[in-house]
Amino acid sequence: MKVRPAGRNSTYPPTVYSGDPEQFNISMILDDGRKLNAVVKKKLKVVDGDPVYERWVGGIEGTVGDSGTLSGQTLFEQFKFFGLPKS
Repeated sequence: MKVRPAGRNSTYPPTVYSGDPEQFNISMILDDGRKLNAVVKKKLKVVDGDPVYERWVGGIEGTVGDSGTLSGQTLFEQFKFFGLPKS
C-alpha cells in the first residue's frame, strides 16, 4: 500500500514543519491482482495534536480494477515524526 499526501502542503515524508495536506492518494495491488486507487479529501479536522498528529473526517473516492467509481465517508489520520528534536 502506498499513501502519499497531495495538493498544498504535500510534503513526503511529512515533518513537524509541514502543513496539513489537502488530500491523500492511496494505491495498492490487491491479492487478486486488481489495482485499488483512491483519493481521500478532508472535510473537518477532529483532532489537532499539532505538530505531531492530526485526524480528519472526509470523503473517499476511487476505483478497484475496472469497477466504476466508488465513494464514501472516511476517518483518517497523519503522524509526523521527522523533524522532532532528538532527546
